[in-house]
Amino acid sequence: MGCSPRRRPFPSKDNRARNTLQPGSASLYSRAQISEMARLRRKGAINDADWARWEYELVAAGREGRVVAALDPVAGIPVTR
Repeated sequence: MGCSPRRRPFPSKDNRARNTLQPGSASLYSRAQISEMARLRRKGAINDADWARWEYELVAAGREGRVVAALDPVAGIPVTR
């Protein structure tokens, strides 16, 4: 079901192998989660390798319809499922 808004999808290095999201994990993502990840990236809290994995997963989620309340790329309004 995706990550709760309070849990970072990329935990500390000690737990990373066990807890990171894997591409194709079929998790759902909210726009708020996506915005939070972008905010963390801008602050430098997410390194390049973790960001690349997140970006890959996010593109797959968008392609597979796993982004809740996604925006239509042309109209900019939420898409209903």
